[in-house]
This record gives sequence, structure tokens and C-alpha cells, in this order.
Amino acid sequence: MIELGRGDWTAAIDPERGAQVLRLRHRGRPVLREPETPLMAEPVLYGMPFLFPPNRVADGRFRFDGKTYELPLTEPARHNHIHGLFTGAAFAVAEGGPSHLTAVLENSGEYFPFPCRVTMRDRLEENGFRRETEIKNTGAADMPVQVGFHTAFAAPGDFLAPIAQRWETDGRYLPTGRLLPLDSGERDIAAGCGPRGVRVSGFYTAQAGGAGRLARIGEFCYQVSEEFTEWVLFAREGESWICVEPQSGPVNQLNDPGCRRLSPGESLRLWQRITLKGSGEKE
Repeated sequence: MIELGRGDWTAAIDPERGAQVLRLRHRGRPVLREPETPLMAEPVLYGMPFLFPPNRVADGRFRFDGKTYELPLTEPARHNHIHGLFTGAAFAVAEGGPSHLTAVLENSGEYFPFPCRVTMRDRLEENGFRRETEIKNTGAADMPVQVGFHTAFAAPGDFLAPIAQRWETDGRYLPTGRLLPLDSGERDIAAGCGPRGVRVSGFYTAQAGGAGRLARIGEFCYQVSEEFTEWVLFAREGESWICVEPQSGPVNQLNDPGCRRLSPGESLRLWQRITLKGSGEKE
């Protein structure tokens, strides 16, 4: 892992495991859920894993520009692909310093069946952590793109996730295409009084405007760029951590004709920030 530090903030990033942020601390206190050992049983439930594509792809299969592509069935019980293949990918360190790191991965098709370059630019600022992600199409044809981060916060207490509507799902945890109003517990989450230690699981659209890109988890703010249009929430009963996951499109969007595409040479750029509440959340 590569250690970063600046002022009250420290971070640890593992370039050889998907450039995953495994540790982020403010004055020594964990902000993200930290693994006890490097060999995690469920790596996506710690730190800030990069998912491409995020969540599930039905039957591990999608069709794009007249051709069918296959992804491994990593959730065989529900016959889905889940969480992409970049979580274990080895990124190369391109540049770094005491408080910043740039890591790059050249994908020729082994992680996602379209050539692309993924660049992660991480830095600690005076008031927190910032990650900038760039995905560039390095192939000769268009490619689909959908990105998410399975961000696991430690011991959040109350939290706010700016969710608007819930996607109805089937028995395989795939959206049916129908949007539903929030129930009372979800309205509490949207209002900023999401409870600690209860089970949470759902796919949601983000609220409109800038407010829909700013979550608050305990003492910290999680702000993301406008390309993230969805939130996924996940927590287990009786446990203090919660995953607050921004996504650039709905679950299983690779099977939607409206999925975002990149032309040859085009890039998708996104960013995320984690700051102390009240320390300047505006971008």
C-alpha cells in the first residue's frame, strides 16, 4: 500500500488491488471501514472499491452495437455478474508525492471487453480527500461505460443520502424498470436521520440538482460529480458501517440502449470528495 498524509488526514491506497482506497483517517479516526488484514473475505465492503460495471449485469451478458458480450457469472446463485473485474486489477503508479498519487491501468480487454485506460488521481487536501477518475476509450470503436464506487463508511451514526425514488427489484436484485416512492424509513434517510445498525439495501435515483450529489455520513460529507446520477445503499443488521455508493447509471444499465457510450479517444471524468462537515463542501 502507498501511504499519504496531509495535516489531519491520512490515507492508504493499494494500486495492485484496483487502486482501492483501503484507509482514510481524520486525526487518526477511521472515516472508511478498514479491513483487519490485507486478505479480506469481502473486499468490496471495505474502503472505496472501484466498480466497472457496478453492481449487477443480468446473466453476465449485454448487447452493444449488435454484438453480445459475456462477463463471468460472479454471482452464480442469481445468475448475474456482480461488481466488475477491476477490483483486483494491478494499476501502475504513474506519479506520486507525500499527499498525492496517480495510478493508471491499461485495459486491453482482460477486465472489460473494450480497450480503455483508467486513471485514478488521488490527493489529500487541507479539508479532506479527493479522487478524480478518468476512463478513456483507447479502442477503434465506441464503448459503453458505467462506473460506481462501493464506498464503505465506518460507524456513521445518523446519515443522509440524497435519494429521490427507489428502483423496484426482482428476486435476482435486478431493477424491473419501475420507480417507486420512498417508504418512511427511506424518507428519514433522505431527510438526514438515517438510523445506525439497521439493515439497508436498495437502488435509488439521486435528488435533482447539486443537493443530490452530497451525502452526509456522521461528521463527514461525501460529495460527487454530476455524472453520478444514482445511489446504492447497503448495510447489515446490527453492524455500524454503511456503504453509500454513487453510480453513473442504474443497475444493469449495460442492457439499456440508453447506456452512456464513449467514442474512440473520448473520456469520462468523474470526481469524489470526502470532507469534514462544514469545512467547505462546495466544489
